[in-house]
Amino acid sequence: MSSHIMASSSPPPNTTTVPPSVNRRSANFHPSIWGDRFLSFDSNPKMLNTRT
Repeated sequence: MSSHIMASSSPPPNTTTVPPSVNRRSANFHPSIWGDRFLSFDSNPKMLNTRT
């Protein structure tokens, strides 16, 4: 009993294209209570290594 698996190295063609004239809606969400705290947080490497 033998089985053959054919593999292709090229990706499948992209069949979903978005026309450039598509209008996308944006939502006006309230600002987060965290703001950019997690985006601008800079950890101190000395404090991270104190438990090791």
